[in-house]
Amino acid sequence: MALADLCRLSRPHFGQAVTWLLLYCGFQVVLPRTFAVAAGDPTGPATVLAWLPEAAVTSPLPFAACKGLFLAAAALCACQLLLPWSAWGAAAACTAFMALHFERADKLSHSTHLTSQLLWVQALWYHFYRREVRDALRAGTFWATPLYPRWAFLLGLFAVGVFHTYAGVTKLAVSGMEWMNGTSLQLWVHLWGRTDSPIRAFVVEHRTAVVVLQWVTVVVEGAAVLAVFVRWLRLPLGLGLLGFYAGVVGMFGYPFAFNAALTGVFLLPLAEWAAVVRRRVPMPPHVAGRLAAAVMLVLLVLRLGAGNQPFLFVPAAWAFVLLVCLADGGDGTRIGTRDEEDRR
Repeated sequence: MALADLCRLSRPHFGQAVTWLLLYCGFQVVLPRTFAVAAGDPTGPATVLAWLPEAAVTSPLPFAACKGLFLAAAALCACQLLLPWSAWGAAAACTAFMALHFERADKLSHSTHLTSQLLWVQALWYHFYRREVRDALRAGTFWATPLYPRWAFLLGLFAVGVFHTYAGVTKLAVSGMEWMNGTSLQLWVHLWGRTDSPIRAFVVEHRTAVVVLQWVTVVVEGAAVLAVFVRWLRLPLGLGLLGFYAGVVGMFGYPFAFNAALTGVFLLPLAEWAAVVRRRVPMPPHVAGRLAAAVMLVLLVLRLGAGNQPFLFVPAAWAFVLLVCLADGGDGTRIGTRDEEDRR
């Protein structure tokens, strides 16, 4: 892959939509959490802040400082102010906030990892193109200027792929082939599954089908990182991972809505779909932009997210990104592709 291909620019609609969606996810992650120390034994060294003294980890002051810093930096970043420093501040504060939370917790959750990781990717984009972004903002030409590099999309896709591939490899490394024996998932669903889940009885009673589901899960997760290098794999892998998230949320109620939404943003061809919609249903860019703002307003008012109506949040998040891409009057299919031949 030539360096020129990685640095090829498209207009910033997709990149900016991803930033706004990540800031919303970060807002929903940070704001509801309050300071608490687990009643049981903490997980032990678990994050990048494991080196901090116990007094710092168990004090509410660093926790409150990280929350305040994130909210301030996220507000500035959302308004495209003080870039790239507001983007760096939001990424660092969100990561530190969740690290402090997990260092005190008695159990871990990987429901917020993608949000933090992708915030760092967006900060890198703003940093390396800070002069171009600032000049375009001052001139009022931000949306008309090619500013979003292909490497930023591919790096985000790489983060999504590695996150899931690591999950698949870990399942095999820890549990071996027994993880896919069907019985394990049946026991988990029986012990911890939602009693109101419509598929709970099916899973408990049909072991062969469960074995197939577990094998598909491991294969799809393990292969996720290949989406970076093999473009035609993105859609089937994305659909497979989204099916996995739908099953996990439906059976257990785990707060994986943010992971599902962000996985779809990078693995589903939303920008290409926006280009198709734009050709078939012409829409003025300002109308698409206002509709995108309305979707985000609904998300903020209803506070949809990981623990609140996840099956509404995920399609709403995709609709937001798609509408922002619709506001781009150009060819959105350039994002994440190499050239015209690659698209064919």
